[in-house]
Amino acid sequence: MFSLKSLRSRAALSGATAALAAGLVATMAAPAGAAAQPAAQPDSSASVTAQMASVINAANKGNNAPERDAQIIGGTAVNIKNYPFMTQLWVGDGRGHGWFCSGSVVNSRKILTAAHCVKGKNFVKYGFVITGATRIADSHSLYGGKMYSISKQWYHPRYNSSTFANDIAVLTLRSRTAAKPAKVTTSTDTASYRPGKIGTSVGWGRTTSKNQNLSTYLRRGYLPVQANSVCQRFWGSAFKKGAMLCVGKAATGSDRGTVATCNGDSGGPFLVNGRIVGVTSWGVKDCVYKGAHPVFTKYSTYAKTVAAQLR
Repeated sequence: MFSLKSLRSRAALSGATAALAAGLVATMAAPAGAAAQPAAQPDSSASVTAQMASVINAANKGNNAPERDAQIIGGTAVNIKNYPFMTQLWVGDGRGHGWFCSGSVVNSRKILTAAHCVKGKNFVKYGFVITGATRIADSHSLYGGKMYSISKQWYHPRYNSSTFANDIAVLTLRSRTAAKPAKVTTSTDTASYRPGKIGTSVGWGRTTSKNQNLSTYLRRGYLPVQANSVCQRFWGSAFKKGAMLCVGKAATGSDRGTVATCNGDSGGPFLVNGRIVGVTSWGVKDCVYKGAHPVFTKYSTYAKTVAAQLR
């Protein structure tokens, strides 16, 4: 268990946040690159389907298999129909490692996610996105979802992997998805960030601090917006006012009584009044350290920069 003092040191903070930053890390076969598909159609060729099955099967082996009955820490199960813009992001590195993150469809070809889900990874060659599925994909089925390959990846040019500053990214699909996009907030929005506002976090992330397993089914959690000073007291200078968003009640030190995002939720949305106002970014190791609050990227700060990527 980390002490509060050690958590506030930059070196320890980097280690503590690495767990949330990476999403699910697993062993997988190196997937082949995916070819472009016709507009308005998901990927369905035999080679692409084989790639998908290889990646997902390896990522869900053994201790990395999703939990069958648990919930996102402190959250509840929901149907993709309630959040049709939610996406599963899968990517390998061609050398036997892979990662999982969440994301949001924000127009027919664009997926909003976190920079830490994208930097250092080659989504164009080794990654894919799944839309339209409540259940997380496995090697047997997409469970009603559709798979898309990636033509372009972008992350904020000033993203810092040590401090998680500017943690925002956009993936461009090779073909259009029919999934209903989420609305994003504007650069002038202040009302959504008032302390006490209740927001919603959605994703397939870990459901417990006791293992690394993803959730089989999509989950949501309700979390209040906190004043910047709340996270500054706990995280010290690691919390960057204006660039980051402090969310959630202080964790209790265990799963019981804690509502928090966790590994695998990275890149997913934080919604207030139906609009994305934050992107899941980082937090404490195992997600329930007493007194900790999850930290999100504050979308309004980056709205104009991201808008240029959405055209």
